[in-house]
Amino acid sequence: MKHLLLFVTLLFSFLLITNFILWGQNQEADKKAQQEDFDPAKVEFETYYIVFLKKGPNREETDEKKTMEIQQAHLNHLKWLGEEGYTLAAGPFEVPPEEDLRGIVIYPGEMDKAEVERLATDDPAVKAGRLRVEVLKWWTPAGNIHWPKKGSASK
Repeated sequence: MKHLLLFVTLLFSFLLITNFILWGQNQEADKKAQQEDFDPAKVEFETYYIVFLKKGPNREETDEKKTMEIQQAHLNHLKWLGEEGYTLAAGPFEVPPEEDLRGIVIYPGEMDKAEVERLATDDPAVKAGRLRVEVLKWWTPAGNIHWPKKGSASK
């Protein structure tokens, strides 16, 4: 499971960095044309819901066995979301322990925000108060992100 989460985190980081690099290159190459011919009505975007997982109010649980059970249930929930096609990517961030931000889950933008919020708050770690969620809609130029098809990732 650690390897899967690491893979997902690295994949998301790669996609995000690639997205910004490509977008930046396109911006530089087309800067003059965009200034002269820019029509916002013609820009196509794709949308996603980004769910930020942050430290919850009950993060400092002292019962290690209970903490591990909640963590395993959390990981199972994320796995289920991916297997059922609700999410595109999920994984933790490498941050200092004092930081609130713990991880991210990406949902397709076609979903209803209320459904995303429901699925995110159904997470056992959120229910237990170890995590809390923040749901934001993210817009990115169409075609900049290409998600691998299920089963196509190399092992």
